[in-house]
Amino acid sequence: MFFGYGEKIKMPSSAQLARRNLFKLIFKGALITSALFGAYSLFPKKEEAKLEKVVSDPEILTKYNDLLGKLKNGQITEYAHKETFDPYLGVWIEFRNYIESEEYKKGNFSKGFEIQKKYNSIYEKYVKSVLKPDTFSDVDNLEKFIQDNSISFYEVIDEISKRQVVLFGESHTTKSHDHLELRLIRCLNSKNLVCIHEFLQIDRTDLIKRYLDDDEAFEKLFDCFDSEEIKDRKYLSEFMGKLRKKKIPLVPADLMESIDKKFSNEKIGPSHDPRAIFIRDQLFTEQISYATKKGHRVFGVFGDFHVRPDHLPVYLRLKGIDPLVISGTYYTTEVHEAAMKVSGGAEVFFRRNSRIVYVTPQKKSFLRSKEDW
Repeated sequence: MFFGYGEKIKMPSSAQLARRNLFKLIFKGALITSALFGAYSLFPKKEEAKLEKVVSDPEILTKYNDLLGKLKNGQITEYAHKETFDPYLGVWIEFRNYIESEEYKKGNFSKGFEIQKKYNSIYEKYVKSVLKPDTFSDVDNLEKFIQDNSISFYEVIDEISKRQVVLFGESHTTKSHDHLELRLIRCLNSKNLVCIHEFLQIDRTDLIKRYLDDDEAFEKLFDCFDSEEIKDRKYLSEFMGKLRKKKIPLVPADLMESIDKKFSNEKIGPSHDPRAIFIRDQLFTEQISYATKKGHRVFGVFGDFHVRPDHLPVYLRLKGIDPLVISGTYYTTEVHEAAMKVSGGAEVFFRRNSRIVYVTPQKKSFLRSKEDW
């Protein structure tokens, strides 16, 4: 074909046309990609979620001081075992006033002996009401009940996986409880899981923040476990090491040392004061509630006393949290003996109302018979 000036134009082949079209498509694709990338760059980049190393209510110390203020002003009036504690508190005040009296300073101790005798009697009654476990008085045949309600360790894990908050009530000096905690941590899914432990002090939060990455901080963390009851540092090292390996953040739980100091220095109340327990349970509740609001699942380790039905679980339910409680000591000698007969001397898990009871072959020295209560 000829177009002016007699020049001959050769038409491209089909292969050449195909190549040209391919190049056009690639070029257009590059333009579109560039345009999209440019538009994307106008928006701020979303940072990768950082691992929280400690989960703690930023207002927790303010709440603690508020509770202490209410206690001093007589505004804390509803707490567990009030009916038996109030007479005990009355005698304690009477005895404290006597110690500060001129009568005592002059060496007249006869009144003091009378008050102390009354004090000891009321104290024993109060402590019995506080420490009384579940006697299973509604169960006619303990062995049959335990047999019918027994579940396996793996069923316990399955039950835990369905709950947002799980509380294990331990004896601080029972090694089989330590071992169970390790087994539970090994088996639990660590996604969004945090651990709250009774002996992690809130006023050591800065140290706790560094435990995941800082070996020195990890070693110093064991200073938090300075109770005379805590003997097995090997267990603590293993337990905390397992949490660290699974990158499970910690929730500081307590201000026990500060509370004890306040009660003794400021003469707020006697030893074993349930109002101090109330304050501690309130702090635990606030920390657990804060963690759940942040979307975490919570595994808690406390002395079994704190997870009894009239303590921490009550306050959590007021916050809309229904915890699964695994209780390690809230039973009598008869329950322990029946469980060992059912299991042939092995550990037993069984359901009791809304909680799971854990009975270990390691019989605890403080277990008492149903008749003793």
